[in-house]
Amino acid sequence: MQFFADIYGLDRETKSKQVEVTLKAFNLLDRAKSPVETLTGGMERRLNIAVALIHQPQLVILDEPTTGLDIEARYEIWELIRQLKNQGMTILLTTHLLPSH
Repeated sequence: MQFFADIYGLDRETKSKQVEVTLKAFNLLDRAKSPVETLTGGMERRLNIAVALIHQPQLVILDEPTTGLDIEARYEIWELIRQLKNQGMTILLTTHLLPSH
C-alpha cells in the first residue's frame, strides 16, 4: 500500500493516514504486514480494490471484481462496493453475475 501511495504522489502524512484508513475500511488492518501470497483469495481481491482507492479517486473501474471467489468473499466484495457507492464514489464495473432478485 505504501508503494502505491508513493506512486500516486501522496505526501508522508497523507500516505500514512490513507494506508491505515483504507486497510481498516477493507478489514485488512490486522494483515498489514503480511506478504500478499499469504492472503486468501477474498483478502487479495479486497487488497486489489484498496490499492485502487488509496488516493481517493473520483472514479474507480472494476473488471469482474468477484471472479474466482467463494460465495462469502463475493458477498464481502459486493458490500464494499455498495459502501463506496454510498460514500459518493462513481464505480464502473463489469460482471457476468446477475442478481436473482
